[in-house]
Amino acid sequence: MSLNIWIPPEYREPTGHCNVCGEDLFGTVGDMQKHMGACARANIDAIRAAAPSAKNKGGPFDPESWDPELAEHMKKVGERMLKEGRLEVLPSERAGF
Repeated sequence: MSLNIWIPPEYREPTGHCNVCGEDLFGTVGDMQKHMGACARANIDAIRAAAPSAKNKGGPFDPESWDPELAEHMKKVGERMLKEGRLEVLPSERAGF
């Protein structure tokens, strides 16, 4: 027989946080996945309309930081990697990263 102890909500630690609705989540991983899936489906238009976050600013998917010269270099590196059968970019191939 197992003993279940009820802890009032004001004393529980959240097990996760939903970045879409801002709600703290309690429960199992499955509970969090269900909430996040339903929340994302309900707010898909708001998610797609949101501006890129400051955290990702200047990253590889930021259209303002697109560099055609760098893209061409990395395309050539990718072709060379496929020919050589490797999946790792060498430090000398990183073009300033």
